[in-house]
Order: sequence, then C-alpha cells, then structure tokens
Amino acid sequence: MHTRKYRNRMMRDGKMMPLSAPASIARRRLRPRPAVFGLTLPVDAAQLGRNHSAYDVPAFVERGYYVDIAFTCRDCGIAGIWAASRQKWWYEFAKGDMWTTATRCPRCRRLERERVAAARLAHAEGERRNASRDAVAEHWLHVDPGATQRPGRKRPS
Repeated sequence: MHTRKYRNRMMRDGKMMPLSAPASIARRRLRPRPAVFGLTLPVDAAQLGRNHSAYDVPAFVERGYYVDIAFTCRDCGIAGIWAASRQKWWYEFAKGDMWTTATRCPRCRRLERERVAAARLAHAEGERRNASRDAVAEHWLHVDPGATQRPGRKRPS
C-alpha cells in the first residue's frame, strides 16, 4: 500500500499522472481542451458535391447546418460520434456523396484501408505472375519442334 504523500503526488485533479512527468507536461495534460462536439456548422450549399437524387435532399441540407451524429461501428460495434466539423469536411471539401454517413470508427477505418491495400498488392502480384506464365506458354506455342532436337541426332523421315 502506498503512503498518502505518494498517492497525492500521483493524483492531480483526480487523474493519474506518472511521477516521472515534469510539472509542465502534467499541467499541459490537465489544461481544458476546447469542446469539439456539440457544435453546429452552417452548410455551404455551393461547395457540396452533386446530389444524385432528383426527389429528395439530405436532412443537413434541408436543416441548413451540420450536427453531431451518433453511430455504431460496423466492424467492432463501438459507439461513436461523427462530428459536425468532420461532416463539413467530408461533404464540402472532399466532395463525398451527400447520402453517406460514418459507419466505422477511426481504428476500423485504418484497418480496412490496410486490408484493401494488401488485397490490391496481392491482386497485382497475381496478375504479374499470370502474365509471366502466359508469356512463357506463348513462347512454347511458337517454338519449332525441330529446334528442340539435340545436336547430332537426325529426325526420322
């Protein structure tokens, strides 16, 4: 069991801090950060990508501003929030489809990108291997059968 003095040094404002961390780092970690969630950002309709639906507009366009949207990750099932600032970036800067929403948490998005990249590499490697096999097979189709005879042997007539 630790002494009270040791526990008080470890606990700063109810948060565990490593004893080796300098006081300036500890203060920086405890500094309040600006809230990113809970904001509403206006929609700039001129910056949006093309709406492929002739009959309807998304709720954020109708509303005129973005709000945080709660979602559950498709892969791991963790609850997440798609922040209004990220929505604004997706729809207006990246020109993402107006009918898409977040379905994966950042970790699962990264893993999915890595999986797709590995699959692309494997596919390209297979295509390269098949092309070299086809080239070898094509070569043997056009070889003169007489040219494969060993020197000194006569072909039967």
